[in-house]
Amino acid sequence: MINIITRVFVTTIVQILSSLYVVVEDITPPVITNCPADIIRQVHGEQQSIKVSWTEPTDTDDMTPTNQITTVATHQPNQLFTAGNNIITYVFRDKAGNEARCSFNVHIQGKEFREVYY
Repeated sequence: MINIITRVFVTTIVQILSSLYVVVEDITPPVITNCPADIIRQVHGEQQSIKVSWTEPTDTDDMTPTNQITTVATHQPNQLFTAGNNIITYVFRDKAGNEARCSFNVHIQGKEFREVYY
């Protein structure tokens, strides 16, 4: 009698466990490391532009492998910049659509002109 009750109980538990579903939802955005600080450069002489380089930021994510995270950048290292302020933005998006952003400025100071009076 005990054996039959135990068997029915175990069978019922197995049936219940086999019908359970676990849903894992990714709500955490990627984590960015090495977001560059603002960069200031000066053009000299007859230069109209200057190449600026930086180390690109990197990312990690708890659910999406790094090589499957989409990265979009407004500019690339070693690109030519003219005088003025440029906002550089990197957007990292995991497979669930969570986004993380990294932004910094590349400020290029132009030539200083002096007025000459005669």
